[in-house]
Amino acid sequence: VNGEVVGANQSKTALKLLKQRMLEANAVSYKGGELSFVQDVEVRAQGSGEATVMSIDSIEEKLSGNTKESVVYTVNSGDTVSEIAEKYSTSVASILSLNPGLQTDMIHAGDKITISASVPYLSVQETVTENYVKLIGYETTKQTTDDLYTTQSRVIKEGVYGEANVVADVVYVNGEEQSRVIMDWQVTKEPENEVIEVGTKTP
Repeated sequence: VNGEVVGANQSKTALKLLKQRMLEANAVSYKGGELSFVQDVEVRAQGSGEATVMSIDSIEEKLSGNTKESVVYTVNSGDTVSEIAEKYSTSVASILSLNPGLQTDMIHAGDKITISASVPYLSVQETVTENYVKLIGYETTKQTTDDLYTTQSRVIKEGVYGEANVVADVVYVNGEEQSRVIMDWQVTKEPENEVIEVGTKTP
């Protein structure tokens, strides 16, 4: 895994079957897309003594566990350091030690924080082509009328959302969306603007 020897077994066929089984087992909420490991996972021949011979079950148990890894977290609005620590099963002290100068009461949306997190030993990426209908927002236009006071307004035409048929390539890692690339966008219904009348008459 990423060049690190995890274990060895005399049956190359059994190892290849394990690799496929692990790929399918780690595909969280499989959506029918193309699966691949995020890590570089390979089965290859090793010289004698270069790797510990293990049973297939032992190798699978090791690959099914977690490992510590440094990740960069982007702060969202409303986040606190304690909540981030809880989310990643770490401590506030650990986060502070990895981020010199960080103050627990002075984080803002968009800040980058390094975290030593417990992550799956293997992560699965799934690329899915999705087809869906996307609503297109409408604009609001205003016009004046002397039938209303300056403190009054009224909607004379309701806005109507438009619609578009969208084709997108979506990448999920361990079931969570990582990216979405729009491949095709076909407008099937144009939006209709909302029209509001605003009064000009002095009360």
